[in-house]
Amino acid sequence: MGAPSKAPASRRRACEKTCNGRLCRRCTRHLNLCRRGRGNPANRAAAGSASRALRRRRSRENRLSHYHGAQANEWEQIILDMSTSGVRRTRDRERGQEPRLVPYAATAFAVRPLFRSAFRLKVLAPERIPGEGPLVIVANHESNLDGFVLMSVFSARRLTFLSAAHLFERPAVGRFLRGIGALPVEEECANVSSLKRALAILAGGGTVAVFPQGGIAREELQGGAAYLALKANAALLPLHLAGTRKALPPDGKWPSFTRITVRVGVPVPALEIANGSSYTSAAVAEGTRLIGRVLAETRLA
Repeated sequence: MGAPSKAPASRRRACEKTCNGRLCRRCTRHLNLCRRGRGNPANRAAAGSASRALRRRRSRENRLSHYHGAQANEWEQIILDMSTSGVRRTRDRERGQEPRLVPYAATAFAVRPLFRSAFRLKVLAPERIPGEGPLVIVANHESNLDGFVLMSVFSARRLTFLSAAHLFERPAVGRFLRGIGALPVEEECANVSSLKRALAILAGGGTVAVFPQGGIAREELQGGAAYLALKANAALLPLHLAGTRKALPPDGKWPSFTRITVRVGVPVPALEIANGSSYTSAAVAEGTRLIGRVLAETRLA
């Protein structure tokens, strides 16, 4: 490539000598800058700064194009989970797997031998627990020990708990619940985000644990468990926990090591939960009444 006519001859000779008689691309660019009146050092520095800014902008556009090219569900999860661990959990959900949570594994590893030795935990009819497939667990709620009891019973499954939203406002308790993957729910609210995550876990063959009473020692049942089982076509497994209230009352601070017994009920398929109701609201209401009946039958079994 020939040099521009307005380029200084001395600069062209130096370039040809350095590049073995041929103008390289870098030298040609330098000569073009000289021809446009930007050959002085100050203008060359300004041109270099503009070039670096252009490269940074193009690099930023390339990164954004990666995210804009993602599908809708991937983009939603990127917004929800911006941390590195959140992205890892998102990949697990896309593969149909439950997130790998170290706090949950550590807690389960610690409480299982404790409950089987100190509380003499006894499980009746454990063969009724399904070995695979999506599962919604419903159990009575009498003590703060109930969640740890369920973690001890289900050693082959990783449970995702639906917990009251106000518990997440407490610094230590909220940090622990988030660590084990619990989802916050609030009464008389849609809880769209938590229910979507629970449905995604069930779609991957996971397990969701619900205390349908909505709190300790309540009578009225909430419809979240029936809704999840119907929407995810998951089996409903009723459990009755006996002895947890005596081991740790709601107002107690220290537990007493009394025997805890867990009775496993008969799994209820999703088709039986609806009982022929075609509308979702009617099916959820019928499923909630069914949950009340099967919990009572499990308690008396």
